[in-house]
Amino acid sequence: MIDDDFFIRGVLSFLIMNTSSTNHLNSILNEKEWTKEANTLLKEIKQIPHDRSMMAILRHSHRNEFSTFTETHNAKLTDEEKKAAYEFGRSLPIGRSYRIFHSVHSRCIETAKQIQEGLKERKVDVGIQGSLEVLWGMAGDYPTIVKLGHRDGQHIVTRWAAGHYPKTIIEPFSSYIQRSANILWSYHKEAPVHGIDIFLTHDFHIMALQFGWAGFQIYNGWVNFLGGFIAILNQKNYTLINKDNRVEIRYPYWWPIPEVEGTIRELPEVMEKWFPKQTKDC
Repeated sequence: MIDDDFFIRGVLSFLIMNTSSTNHLNSILNEKEWTKEANTLLKEIKQIPHDRSMMAILRHSHRNEFSTFTETHNAKLTDEEKKAAYEFGRSLPIGRSYRIFHSVHSRCIETAKQIQEGLKERKVDVGIQGSLEVLWGMAGDYPTIVKLGHRDGQHIVTRWAAGHYPKTIIEPFSSYIQRSANILWSYHKEAPVHGIDIFLTHDFHIMALQFGWAGFQIYNGWVNFLGGFIAILNQKNYTLINKDNRVEIRYPYWWPIPEVEGTIRELPEVMEKWFPKQTKDC
């Protein structure tokens, strides 16, 4: 015969343990200072109509800071930081399909797995597609690029774009930006109407892509963990959304979507418009 008191105590203990675990999980995403940007992006994603696909270019989950570059570079996610990524995935809207692409770095791979697990808990269709080289690095001398980042801080992006660094150290800014757009679009164009493609990368890459795609600095400060921006491709322009701004940008001439209305692609047509041929009087 089952002891009723023993059974009740067992049930209460199970509920308390699971409630405690859930509260702890929620506290990581909702109470940590570094998660504010992630929560802002989650709110933005939930407000976008389900019949619009989008790209979410995000930084990996939190990592600890170390005194040396080697330690920081090799740092993996802690259990708490994995739970934050899991909670991020669990907080994404249902009724959509998701694909996750990531940098080759272990932090991005771990973040991808945890976001996937969070989505799967809610029975959401999600698949990890694998790593993309363009989400990890740009062509060049990586150790020197890191030193430039330490020297110039967040100004590294605008100085890179302005041509301050030789191509022997880092590939030209326009080359990386256009190459990234081509690669990311080649995958995203296959997404269903309600699909969300998540690209997990690093703060430097996100700042570069935002500046390159927007044409001006739309980001204040460094990108925080699980932060980044959303890109929605429209008929005549694309919408970029981050923690500070929501802007609509006309497609640049190099954007990999052909026949975009209103996009300037041919220099002779522009020259003829603004500088019409004139007959010389001899």
